[in-house]
Amino acid sequence: MSGSFIRPQKYVMKIALLVIENRETVKKEYAKFLVKMAWERKVEEIRFWYETKPPIWYMRREMIKDVLKETDCTHILFVDTDVIPKEGFLEKLIAHNVPLVSGVYYDMMGYPVNRKGGQPLFFSQKGLLAVDTFAMGLSLIRRDVLEKVEYPLPVAPQIADADIEFCRKAREAGYKVFCDFGIQAYHILSIPIDHKFMSIRINEIIENRMRDRNNLDYFE
Repeated sequence: MSGSFIRPQKYVMKIALLVIENRETVKKEYAKFLVKMAWERKVEEIRFWYETKPPIWYMRREMIKDVLKETDCTHILFVDTDVIPKEGFLEKLIAHNVPLVSGVYYDMMGYPVNRKGGQPLFFSQKGLLAVDTFAMGLSLIRRDVLEKVEYPLPVAPQIADADIEFCRKAREAGYKVFCDFGIQAYHILSIPIDHKFMSIRINEIIENRMRDRNNLDYFE
């Protein structure tokens, strides 16, 4: 079950931020991000999961159901707790005025989440592109999309989320899935080392890997 924590003043565009907690701890960079969103009243409300943490796909699905039932929000913003967006990301997402759009980051294995035609799309892409799959952990989705397209169960039970399946269902429902490659975010990864967790920014690893492999600068 999800619960509302902050409800600032109302706007014509009413955005609910759903905080999907997919790490054991919340890093200070993310805490600062939430404070800024609340202080500057960027969103209508911020919702957290306050019970024992279930799988990510279940958390995302149930929080979507709750916010659609309990609020009149026009859009839902997802920024997962391991994703640190850059300043101005929300304004850029809003400016596109499309039903669903995301920024970009890399997954746990170091590959782009965004794909088209079965191929990963690296940061070298420019601007707004229609894709097959986007990074839902940094996305803005219009209410009518989520009312029409229910967030599904993952095809494989060992998969943490069902973002790929959701994007496929959205496209089948007639929506285009967009990604703005100008909106780049850090994806924080926790790695067990000597029974402790060391937080690193996975983008830095990928940056070095890609530069060594192709001698190209993907991270201008």
